[in-house]
Amino acid sequence: MVIFSFNLAWFHTIDPKWTSSNLLKVIESDSADSDDKDAIWAGFMWGARIPSADLYTRLKPFLLQMAHEQPSERKRRHTEILSGLLLSGWGSKDAKKKRFVSDAELRSVLLDATEDFRTHMLWHLEKWSQDTNLRWQKQVIPFLKNAWPKHKKVRTAKASARLCDIALAQGENFPVVSQLVTQLVSKISNEHFFLPEMHKSGNDIAAKYPEELLNLLYSILPERPERWPYGTQDVLKNIEEADSELLNDPKLIERRVANSENLTPWQAGQSGNPSGKPKGSLNRATILKRYLAADLKDAPTDVPFELQGKITVEDAIALALIKKALSGDISAIKEIQDTVYGKLTEPSEISHTYTQMGNVMIGSPNEMAVLTFDVGSEPLAYKS
Repeated sequence: MVIFSFNLAWFHTIDPKWTSSNLLKVIESDSADSDDKDAIWAGFMWGARIPSADLYTRLKPFLLQMAHEQPSERKRRHTEILSGLLLSGWGSKDAKKKRFVSDAELRSVLLDATEDFRTHMLWHLEKWSQDTNLRWQKQVIPFLKNAWPKHKKVRTAKASARLCDIALAQGENFPVVSQLVTQLVSKISNEHFFLPEMHKSGNDIAAKYPEELLNLLYSILPERPERWPYGTQDVLKNIEEADSELLNDPKLIERRVANSENLTPWQAGQSGNPSGKPKGSLNRATILKRYLAADLKDAPTDVPFELQGKITVEDAIALALIKKALSGDISAIKEIQDTVYGKLTEPSEISHTYTQMGNVMIGSPNEMAVLTFDVGSEPLAYKS
């Protein structure tokens, strides 16, 4: 069942009647076995192909229902694919120039869905908007105006950072998109966050649109400069150099003052930690070695409730690092090896190769890996 549904779009193109009788009826039947339904969806999501317009229209009610429901652990793996499928339906129109997924339908889904679903969809939008054919770049403004919710519950740190990245990636459309984004984000207070696009285009945008970039950064930057994304200080300096009139702008003055206070050096003889390290406390290498020596079945990979308040922050950090390493995180494994055994004298390089099979990307914003899928020609009847 999984293998057949992996090729569901192909089967429907070759023999729609057979596909309807043997595969689609299982999804649509209330009496069908739930395991069979799960198998079909698992194969379909595994295939990660956007179906034809007819098949998409038939699957759409179930895709929307799936997005509205809180996913189980097994179905959580479908989140990145499902968010791409619904965004693609929203961005495509039928012969009557109606979106396959309407603004209201997508907005309702985004309100009910998890934060992972929302950030995945924003990640798809950012990557697709940078495609050379410019089709999705034209969709960014309608998406922000009409589909993305204005509610407070979606103005989280992750979503705000992702929206800023979308604005920074828009090139000549940055002034319009950034103005929309400033109305959709909130100032991030107690979380570290990253803006990958800041490294790519931040300085170029500062030279072309200094005031608009200042407004965008002011809308999201935390009060504490130590939590600013790497490179923010350089971008603010470039904003000053690009437009000297902004030196009197209260937003820039406030950011400069906050940054200068954060960079104030300690006075001679003054310590940042007067009490020093507590006597008898262990360093991180010792803590990691202690946990690494445990049997795998006994190794703690999280902070149990009963240990909260009884272990140090250093212990908690070590446990979190081990948890990431056990899940296969290469950077966490390297961090543990460097901490416990020392860094290699010879630099090592790990490379990954990704093959692009189509012009639509489905991928994970958490891993920043681009996973593409074969879409053939235009997947849906798109009308500009």
